[in-house]
Amino acid sequence: MVKTYNKWRIFTIFLMVLLVLETALIIVLPRINKEEEINIQLTPATIRGKVLTDLGEMLLANIIVEDSKGATSLYTTNFLSGYEIELAEGEYTLHYTRGMQYSTVTKTIKVENFKNYYLEDIRLIELYNAESKNFYAGDLHQHTLFSDGTHNVEQLIRADIAAGLSWAVLSDHNDNTGISEWMQADRVPYDIVDGEYVFFTPLPGVEITTGYGHFQSIGNSAVVEQWDIDLDLGENPYDEVEIIVQEIARNGGIPQLNHPYSTGGMGFNNYNNLWDLIGYFETIEIWNGYFEPCGYIPPEGVLNQNRKTMLKWFELLNEGHKLFATGGTDLHSYNGPYNPALYLGESKAYEKLLKKTGQYAGMPTTFAYSPTRINTERILEAVRNGNTFISNGPLVFADIKGKTYGNTVSKDETSVNIELFCRDGLKTLNIYKNGIQMKTFDLSGNSYLNVIELNGMAKGDWIVFEVYGTGVYYAITNPIFFT
Repeated sequence: MVKTYNKWRIFTIFLMVLLVLETALIIVLPRINKEEEINIQLTPATIRGKVLTDLGEMLLANIIVEDSKGATSLYTTNFLSGYEIELAEGEYTLHYTRGMQYSTVTKTIKVENFKNYYLEDIRLIELYNAESKNFYAGDLHQHTLFSDGTHNVEQLIRADIAAGLSWAVLSDHNDNTGISEWMQADRVPYDIVDGEYVFFTPLPGVEITTGYGHFQSIGNSAVVEQWDIDLDLGENPYDEVEIIVQEIARNGGIPQLNHPYSTGGMGFNNYNNLWDLIGYFETIEIWNGYFEPCGYIPPEGVLNQNRKTMLKWFELLNEGHKLFATGGTDLHSYNGPYNPALYLGESKAYEKLLKKTGQYAGMPTTFAYSPTRINTERILEAVRNGNTFISNGPLVFADIKGKTYGNTVSKDETSVNIELFCRDGLKTLNIYKNGIQMKTFDLSGNSYLNVIELNGMAKGDWIVFEVYGTGVYYAITNPIFFT
């Protein structure tokens, strides 16, 4: 009896163990399958390759990856010209670019999970060299994760050079922590000329962000006390603007008024009579990359921030202020698209085109004139003296007797030499006299060369050139003055 009892006991225990194991398998196996499924979804393909010039030289470049739904994301190559991008399974269009002066190459690929792909080398051709005209591409307004940006300093440097820039300013909000890293960018080549490396020119800066406007210090990154920028502390904005701008100048920086028509505390136009203090500023940001180009007028006539600022700038020039225009991307994320919530108007086709360009480095670019190879001092001199034009595509080179933007010529000099280039096509050239459109030329193709005669110029007059390219491409220059 004892033996029989033990057998049944062992058999019962065995059945219980089997039951427990079965229950465990029922619970665990679906989880394992689910985890395997998740792992498959999260194990992307890897694509690798290099981007070169047509001469086989290595350079930093951008790769815009567009998925089958049209969503885009931007990547840059590394400093050795290579790239490695992970993509979920699917079909993609890759757009290889290096700013407006280079060709673009487009490839369509289909990738599968787990697989590695090494793509053939991409070669980009330099279609135009603005430096041959002594104009150097740069950006005056950018942020990193040391304020409210997304990316670090090294990533921003790569993005700038990959966009074809030769110089730029780092201007974090009320913070100069990243400047020591940023200034090391002068060790990084952005081009190869006659077999020799040409190095990037980093400029220090800071965006002094207050409750009554944002003020850029170009060329100096000294910050101001929090008391001076916080209206909640009871300060008088009129006195504080004067103190802040004078401090920028004392520290050797160029005081600039940023996006004056922004809403809330970001704008300068929120208080009456602040414009009376405009004489303290040397430059004004008429084209902020978060908004439509200055030339865009929506169908219903509601002007965007940049257009309002441009018209205000014209008004100030006519009042005798020698205030020069700049543009800046206001970059916070080098691979982020434009924010659709910031668009005005009902022009969906234009909005779609504008969003497709992305809010990338170089959108827009400020081109600064320098008769010799640039350095910090020459860039600051060009910005301070208005020897610049702003563009997200068209290149605009105009002079009268060799004198270009920001300079003064005799009213008897009536011949303007002008050369234009836009990789994706030109549409219109406008010439403004004292803020009023005086001449218009319909254009076609991607280049234009002419000598234009001006009539009826008088002492005190000024002219500005405005160029429209296809789609959303646009450029505007600083004035040439007449005496």
